[in-house]
Amino acid sequence: RRGDSALLTKAAAARVVARIGDGEAARALVPLLRETSAGRSVPLEGEKMAFLVAVTETLGMLSDPTVVPALVQCLRSPSARLRECAAHSLALLVGTLGANGGERVLREVRAAAVEALADPDRRVRLEAAKAAERVGYRPATLDEKLAFLIAKQDWSGLLALGSRQRVAAALAACLRNENVEPSELGLARQFQATVAAVLTEVGEEAVGPLAGLLADRQAAPLARATAALALGEIGGPGAERALVEALGDPSARVRVEAARALGKLATPRAIEALVAVLAAADGQTYQATVGALAAAGHRALNALIRMLDSPDSRVREVAVEALARLGKLGKWRLLTIRGKAPRGVASALAAIRDAEKRQEYRRDRHERWKKRCGMDPLFLRRKAHDSFASALARAEGVRTAGRSRDVRFLAALPLIVSDRDDQAHVRRTAALALGDLGAVALSALPVLRTVADDPS
Repeated sequence: RRGDSALLTKAAAARVVARIGDGEAARALVPLLRETSAGRSVPLEGEKMAFLVAVTETLGMLSDPTVVPALVQCLRSPSARLRECAAHSLALLVGTLGANGGERVLREVRAAAVEALADPDRRVRLEAAKAAERVGYRPATLDEKLAFLIAKQDWSGLLALGSRQRVAAALAACLRNENVEPSELGLARQFQATVAAVLTEVGEEAVGPLAGLLADRQAAPLARATAALALGEIGGPGAERALVEALGDPSARVRVEAARALGKLATPRAIEALVAVLAAADGQTYQATVGALAAAGHRALNALIRMLDSPDSRVREVAVEALARLGKLGKWRLLTIRGKAPRGVASALAAIRDAEKRQEYRRDRHERWKKRCGMDPLFLRRKAHDSFASALARAEGVRTAGRSRDVRFLAALPLIVSDRDDQAHVRRTAALALGDLGAVALSALPVLRTVADDPS
């Protein structure tokens, strides 16, 4: 099907070639791969990307050393997805060839894999590390060991190297150079959170590199926010200085993370810095700062009390909200100074009482629905189209049913899914509740399969 105009048809044909193991047909794909991937200015996406990935994977499944140059060329592609597939295919190919590939081929693969250890994409680095390991690569210098272990994501081996300062510098450089695609933001956050945890294990030696990364406005906001997260866990005067300066960062993501980190430190200077930025804080930073002051607990009490007497109404509102979040601790402190303290004490006490009432109401509502559902499981099915509040109530009942792990609800929950409750979030909650019931809900599996046809 090489002459077919549809790239998706070519991609399917390439995968069939891999299953058949037709080496001659696979070699015929190499010129087509070079032709399609040529021209870095052309975006590799859609059908073109699907075709290139299929051909790259096909070449990796065949024991043919002549395809190595084509895969090495793909390792230099501007597309991270194609580079990842090329590195993975090289690892597969080397594993299939073994020593039969010839020394020249092994050297070529080793050189390309070692070069890819510095790739800005973590997935490419991981596959390159696997390929390098399969061709017998053994890093000699400390820099080579650092690059290899970071690419391999061997964090315990990295910490065992001993040179904590060099490890911290290498991890900070990894965060700075990491390329994050918008579609991979969630996974990138997980990876960078893991790196932050490793840097926390490194300790004080990591403060310098992290402070440098946090102050580097050319670095990506996600990398700087990760640096703030790690500095908040490590603590110390150096971390505190860097975080205070980061409260003025142009990125809201970085300001929010810096505020949270200062709330964890809860030193006098950190609390003063948080109070100082409140007047000019935007929405996200404002909420993070309030949360940070509340997280500081009793160490922020005196500052919050002083804020109640501020001439700025917004500062007083922050103090009231933060004291309300402190709950009984804030209430006790306010009661001891009532009548001889700032003018905002009464409003702060009222806010705390309101917060307590809301918590009590939520607890009572949960218990009410738990009892009601226990008496009549089929009550969950009853639809009420008059208000959205009733839908919220049904969702609460469904959620309670799932958490209870009571088999009595097994008759009601599938009916909610299959009868199409008028609110999509109630149907979704019912499906999740069936999962919470565990193995006893296997009889409802046919109903869950119908969710694929749900209009929502």
